Amino acid sequence: PTPQPSAAKVRIELEDVSIGGVVPQVPQKVEINLTDCLACSGCITSAESILISQQSPEELVRILEKNKNSKQAKVDNNFLAIVTLGTQAVISLARKYLVPPQEMAERLA
Repeated sequence: PTPQPSAAKVRIELEDVSIGGVVPQVPQKVEINLTDCLACSGCITSAESILISQQSPEELVRILEKNKNSKQAKVDNNFLAIVTLGTQAVISLARKYLVPPQEMAERLA
């Protein structure tokens, strides 16, 4: 038998569209783990699951709090937090706080 290429079929359907005064539902938190499949290529490993969980907003807040507590206790065991923001995020923040995008980028740097 001829080997078949592995591929996934993805189908997206629109169930309901509401226009007007309807308040959208708050999305539920979703966690990615080893049993999830993104494209049927086995791309999620346990190591990748751990990396994904370490890049959450909750983890950032935990590290910042730990650094704050270490500083208050005058202990030098801080963690380095590296945060990257895309251009769209910087522009959105600039618009929210009514400053030019360049100024927002400089403030965030």
